[in-house]
Order: sequence, then structure tokens, then C-alpha cells
Amino acid sequence: MRAAASVAMMSLVSLSLFVLVLPQCGEDSSESAKPWEIPDRGGRPLEETDPLPEIDEDDIEVEIVCGQFALPKYPWLDGRTYLIGEPGKEYAIRIINRSKAAVRAVVWVDGVNPSTLKFEDESSGWLIGEGKHAAIEGFWLSDNVLGTFVFTSPEDSLAAHEGLPRERVGEIRVAAYPGWIGMLHQHRNLAALGVGADKSQEPSGELGTGIGRRIVLSRGGSRLSSGVTFERAEDRAPVVKALYYDTPQSLCRRGVWRFCR
Repeated sequence: MRAAASVAMMSLVSLSLFVLVLPQCGEDSSESAKPWEIPDRGGRPLEETDPLPEIDEDDIEVEIVCGQFALPKYPWLDGRTYLIGEPGKEYAIRIINRSKAAVRAVVWVDGVNPSTLKFEDESSGWLIGEGKHAAIEGFWLSDNVLGTFVFTSPEDSLAAHEGLPRERVGEIRVAAYPGWIGMLHQHRNLAALGVGADKSQEPSGELGTGIGRRIVLSRGGSRLSSGVTFERAEDRAPVVKALYYDTPQSLCRRGVWRFCR
């Protein structure tokens, strides 16, 4: 028997899997994945009475996109996946859901939830329909102001400016929970779901993520949908993906010698 928990006020992402227009690094953008957007999913969403399709690691992909291109990812001997960031360059996080189930994607940049600006917060995420993807381009500074992600020094990161813990600086982490899309009938906070980062090592590099351009969006109001919920399958573990970004020189000093020249 499936056990499900109701999560109020989530959103679906309105972008198709193969068409995504992201700003070139340094260019203006008026398009961003907004947590309140509800797309045409191209078919009836799964209901709680439907069997939930299996979802595995390969069904969820996380890319860091600068302009029209995803940055190369480099798996390493320590089990981590690294990528190279360039100070001053803006980027977006693209989450691709190739499964046949909706997922609720909770995102942390340097340990900070971009939607709530709270450290290790799990109470807000993006709902991504089956075969869809989301482009998350920045921190939500208010209901209608987005601060774009930009590579910067750890001292100039949002985590540092907000006085938040800095042990996650240099890490981008996504937890994708499979489940069903439903209508609002009860509220529950996800703060106790417990998807923690690997604390065995702490990033100690030269890059963090700060606030780039501030984009005032024409569509205001709440960042959360007033009538859409997500029914999480309690018996299914989330798919968790983590990427670690830094400069080549810093990675070399940290023992990732493929970047040593």
C-alpha cells in the first residue's frame, strides 16, 4: 500500500524537455522558472490511485547552464562530480525529469534554498511533470524580484552576506521526490523529511554563488500555487544529485589532479 503525504502549494514547470531558452551570460532575461507556474502537461497527471512508475538515478539529470550550453561535468575518484565555474559568469540550474512520474525537486545552492533563502530548508521546491524540465535561474529575493545566480568568491556569496553557514559553499544539490499531483486538501511542512548533504567533507574552494542582476518580473503575487498539491510517495526514496563547482587551480590544490597543468 502506498503512503502519501500532502504538500500544499507547489508548482509545475511549463517548459518542454527539449526547448529551453536561457540568457547568454551577462544578457538580460525576462523568462525564469517561477514556482507558481502551472503548465500544460500534455495529458492527465498521475493520481494517487494510479500505480507510481519506478524512478531511478538516470531519470533525473541536473545541469549547470551558462548561455545555451551546459557546463561539462567531471566525475572523480572521490565519488563527487565537479564542474568549472568562472567568476562573474551567471548560470542557471536545469533539472530534467525523464521519468513517467511527477517529481518535487528541492534545490540548494551553497546550502541555501533559492525559493526561501533559508539554509538547508526543504519546505519549498519545484514540481516538475513527467517528461518535463525546470530552469532555475536565481534566488527569489521577493515575490516578483529574482536575483540571478552568479559565480563569485565565497566571501561575496549569498550565504556569506546573509550570515548563513558556509560549509556548503561550492555545492549545488537537488533532491527529487516522486509522487502524484493533487488538489489542496491539507497542509504539511516538509522540514522533517531529512535529505541532508554528505557532511563527510566540506567544500573549501575559491567559488561561491552570489546575486547577479536583479530582474523585476511583470507577474507578481505569491510564489506558490493556491490549489495544487503534491502527494509524495512515502515508500520511495528521493533521487539526490550533487555537483561541486570551483576554479581549476583550487581543484588541483584539493587533489583533483585532472585539473592540474
